[in-house]
Amino acid sequence: MKKSVLIVPAIILVTFLIAIAATTLDDFFLPGSQIGQSGNIETPDRCDNCHGGYDLAVEPAFNWRGSMKAHAARDPLFYACLAIANQDAPDVGDLCLRCHTPDGWLNGRCVPTDGSALNNNDRQGVQCDFCHKLVKPTELGINPFPNDVDYNRSVYGTVSYQADQTYLANIIPIPGTTANGMYIADSNNAKRGPFANATGRHQMIYSPFHKEAALCGTCHDVSNPAFVRQNLDEEEYVFIKNLPAGHKDLAGLNYDLRNMFPVERTYSEYLASGYNKPASQGGKSCQDCHMKDVTGKGAKMKDAPLRTDLPLHDFTGGNTFVPLMVKDKYAAEVNAAALDAGIERSRQQLRTAADLIVSKDGENLSVKIVNKTGHKLPTGYPEGRRMWINVKFFDSNNVLVEESGSYDLGSAVLTTTGTKIYECKPGFSDLWASAIGKTAGPSFNFAINNKIWFDNRIPPAGFTNAALIAGQSPVVDKYGNVSTSMYSDGQNFDITTYPIPTGATRAEVRLMYQTTSKEYVEFLKDENKTNNAGQELYNLWVKHGKSAPEIMNESILNLHGGGTAPIAQMTATFLKVTRETNKKQANGYAEVKVVSGSTPVSGAIVYADFSGPSSGKIEALTGNDGIAILRSRAVNNPTGTWCFTLTNVTHKDYEYIIPKPYTRACEGGLKHAIITENLIAETNLMVYPNPSSGRAWINYTLYEPGHTRISVINSSGQSVATLMDKNLDAGEYSTIWDGTGYPNGVYYFRLTNNQKVVTRPLILKK
Repeated sequence: MKKSVLIVPAIILVTFLIAIAATTLDDFFLPGSQIGQSGNIETPDRCDNCHGGYDLAVEPAFNWRGSMKAHAARDPLFYACLAIANQDAPDVGDLCLRCHTPDGWLNGRCVPTDGSALNNNDRQGVQCDFCHKLVKPTELGINPFPNDVDYNRSVYGTVSYQADQTYLANIIPIPGTTANGMYIADSNNAKRGPFANATGRHQMIYSPFHKEAALCGTCHDVSNPAFVRQNLDEEEYVFIKNLPAGHKDLAGLNYDLRNMFPVERTYSEYLASGYNKPASQGGKSCQDCHMKDVTGKGAKMKDAPLRTDLPLHDFTGGNTFVPLMVKDKYAAEVNAAALDAGIERSRQQLRTAADLIVSKDGENLSVKIVNKTGHKLPTGYPEGRRMWINVKFFDSNNVLVEESGSYDLGSAVLTTTGTKIYECKPGFSDLWASAIGKTAGPSFNFAINNKIWFDNRIPPAGFTNAALIAGQSPVVDKYGNVSTSMYSDGQNFDITTYPIPTGATRAEVRLMYQTTSKEYVEFLKDENKTNNAGQELYNLWVKHGKSAPEIMNESILNLHGGGTAPIAQMTATFLKVTRETNKKQANGYAEVKVVSGSTPVSGAIVYADFSGPSSGKIEALTGNDGIAILRSRAVNNPTGTWCFTLTNVTHKDYEYIIPKPYTRACEGGLKHAIITENLIAETNLMVYPNPSSGRAWINYTLYEPGHTRISVINSSGQSVATLMDKNLDAGEYSTIWDGTGYPNGVYYFRLTNNQKVVTRPLILKK
């Protein structure tokens, strides 16, 4: 991309020094529905009457209340950022609040722009009634859905096209795109939705717009209208009040998103991806991932249709930290169980967002991260949000030899030297920094940033660099220049190599994600000269674990012989079970052999339970012959039936732990019993505790790699949750199901791995 140079007269530089203090509400005016033009926005509590309290697994009410959409106007991180933004550019908070609290904005309570005038309902964030009022921005007389029969005929007593045109006639000007909070929310209280066959006790309007990813773009493509570029090929933006005379019209006062400084570009990244195509061609919308289809009813009425394509109103992203602060600060206003369920969904979403592939390449360790999302990874608001690779090398004595990407939970410090971090860094250009007395480079002052200095976030599958550039979300190298070589077109992965240190026999690799960093939280505290929002954020941050990072994916690699020891080649077999008795006692012996292929595995630890005359847990280490001897002794009770139960076998040089708690070596009247059983001959699924009063732990072992899905099914045969749905390697895995928000009853956990199906029941009793 060509880099232009702006020559600014000295007199203009003088005005630059005071320009930031001179912004007003007019500088942040954007088209769309204005204050008082969207009628009454009904509280979500009223929606709950029909859309909640009947099936927590699928109903809109409970799942929405566990999402960050419901708490966008309760977010302490948001308010701390808002305070600094208003300090830097007065009234810029109007731009932020219009998406975080549309009820407050449309009813005129976002002035003052620090959110201090908001009421309880405004704090409900992105509400049901607001979203179901939205109309697709379209030029009058243009039909956006000419081929949709239901849009152009009477449904629910209304022709949708005519209803949309009636309201659009009141909007001057009509936004040219769905972005920047330039929403059009009808004053008609009829609820718009994507189904033409719904039943309801209120007026309805059919809306194909609610099926489109563009709906999400309304608030997930954000630009700062106070900074624009004079030419479309510029990489830095100019403060709009200091443009040369006669240049403002050329700068984009037509509210073109592409002329303004990009704050976040999630929707544009999606548009640049291979997912941006019709479903018939393999495309996906934002809703396909963030409102996944479930089976159930959208309302509690008996005549509500049972759907297999009911959009789950969970809006799950990757935020597992802010809900903890929201629960604390607004305990009287929020549903804690819904937030906890949302946190667990976010963890699962993070686990499926990327693949981690680790291999040994000569004397180097190769770590490949594959973006499985429809946007950059990570995406969204860039300040403080990051993802990184943690690599640990261990020697044969399990001593840590070397680490990259070390993070200290106590201090919240990430060692950045030599660490691969995926992030975006906006900041000040050289000219702008000089004008306002700042240092050029990355900055957390989001409201006055005018240049992207670095962006190495992994692009989505099917992207092109040209499309990312056009969408104002290009890859930017460490020198602040747009790069088309860091990621080739379509390359939705990144490979990092690490020299293997001398003596290392095992590598543990983890992909980490963090909602916000220590550096950003401390900046928001220290720079705040307005109110206590920064200090309040800091206190909550400390109290709730300092935004501890989440593990998105992990892998352990045995470095011996240049490859991984596959779990399929590690087996444990009972060779002999013996009981020797005398008058006073019985000694029990079990010989267990562990092999990899046909090679004995030394150093494996065999764990077992012993039950009978004397019970307890026992373990033994395998020797060079791969055999472990398990011993148990029963005193004063030499008779009776007893058994050994293998629980698991572990080895530090192998990628997985191998559990098999159902394998038993039992001995009754025989003195010697020979039992041979392959420890990993089947796919396993464990659900415990059972019964459960809330949370349940799901441990599962895969015998072979392949597509794996774990569904939770209620007693009516309806799928109420999906805990896993992706390709996995063979090995041991675990996850958590939070049943606190589900009604009591019997649930079935069904694991499907290729053609194998295992089902385990769970009784939920609270």
